[in-house]
Amino acid sequence: MSMPIRVLLVDDEPDLAEMAAQFVRREGDALETHAETNPVDALGRLEAEAFDCVVSDYDMPTMNGLELLAAVRESFPELPFILFTGKGSEEIASEAISAGVTDYLQKETGVDQYTVLAHVVENAVEKHRAERALRESERRFEAVFDDPFSFIGLLETDGTVITINRTALDAIHEDAAAVEGELFWETPWWTISDEEREELRRRIAAAADGEFVRFRAENLTDELGPVVLDVIVRPVRGEAGTVETLIAEGRSVENHDGWSEALR
Repeated sequence: MSMPIRVLLVDDEPDLAEMAAQFVRREGDALETHAETNPVDALGRLEAEAFDCVVSDYDMPTMNGLELLAAVRESFPELPFILFTGKGSEEIASEAISAGVTDYLQKETGVDQYTVLAHVVENAVEKHRAERALRESERRFEAVFDDPFSFIGLLETDGTVITINRTALDAIHEDAAAVEGELFWETPWWTISDEEREELRRRIAAAADGEFVRFRAENLTDELGPVVLDVIVRPVRGEAGTVETLIAEGRSVENHDGWSEALR
């Protein structure tokens, strides 16, 4: 079942506001429409209730549609806002786009215009929700990636370094630019021996084939020299089910004074 889409329609003409609410609501089971005829009241309702989209007329006596958009953006900078107006002109459309309107539709005659409006609302809300979900996913990934107790790297399936977390970089006193684009087994952490490099190369190949890989290895650090790590390399699959990237993680298995104690 689709998530409900709560739409606030703002039009100073009560009959038009209610007609738009009724016809848009009929276009989709997920659409919930609520009408307001006063922009100030609409702002109050936005503060009191959760809405997924605002659809507003332009020409209103107390506040025009662009002024309402500016007021909405102060409190809800990312909320989809569609200007649905009978006062159409290139100048107004240009101003609306510059002001950050999500979409702009000119009112027409007949009920087909509400079908178009409903689709525009659904598309705008779907895009907004997808972008918000992506940002949340990125925040969660960053929280894990910035773990101060682990070395973590994101790799291409051939072992090329995409990015490495700050904890691992601090251990060798390097910036990300020094290792990004390099094969992981040729980076400073793995210069301790040819055997360790070869072991890592084989393990990465196995992970690229879809295996969850775990082993112990020595990494070289500037502060403490060799450090024994419990290393995990896990595949990350895309929508098609194929392995697209690898996540490598290493955590200290030894007791050390100072810096490496934080890795435990």
